Amino acid sequence: MFSIVYFGLGFTYLYGSHLVMRRVQRDYANYGVLSDLTAVLQLGIFVLHLLFVLLSFKNPDWPFGWPALSAAYWAWILGFILMISGGFILFSACKTFGTIDRIIGRRVTVLKKEGPYRWSRNPQVVGYGLILLGIPFIWFTDYALIAVILYAPVAHRWVLIEEEHLTRIFKEKYSHYQEETARYFGRKPLMTKVSEEKYSLGNP
Repeated sequence: MFSIVYFGLGFTYLYGSHLVMRRVQRDYANYGVLSDLTAVLQLGIFVLHLLFVLLSFKNPDWPFGWPALSAAYWAWILGFILMISGGFILFSACKTFGTIDRIIGRRVTVLKKEGPYRWSRNPQVVGYGLILLGIPFIWFTDYALIAVILYAPVAHRWVLIEEEHLTRIFKEKYSHYQEETARYFGRKPLMTKVSEEKYSLGNP
């Protein structure tokens, strides 16, 4: 029963993500921002994946019981380091990005380059990914690994759509940022450096 529910939710997540991402791309191209409905649907996709992750903690006797902890102490330590690091990066990214309407794509006026955005163009994706990656090390289940694997293609597609949108808005300013900072992690010191000031289309 558990496997049916889990894989059914996984299919729903993948197919739903495909439909929502198409709508996100269309809204950005046509309106420059997401509509209220699209913003809610996009948020719903991430909530659905969070539910998927929570289910991965359970064992095949779901809804009762939890998977056993990994037998190796080094796996616990590595898992907690990944999860704590990911949580810190995710929190810092959300705090730096500002208000919820910016986070969900309803308002894009400032190109953020400070804080964790100095080291990654998508620190929120990296942070959440590290949290996911830590789970199988602590509570090893096949289901937890599936949750990590399904996150990767959806997150990457979302990132590509966001990059297309930001390039359309900020043009060469975003291109300079791409040359300076890696998509997921790392600086590019050999590239041409640009000013660290925030570029704005209006008032932040």
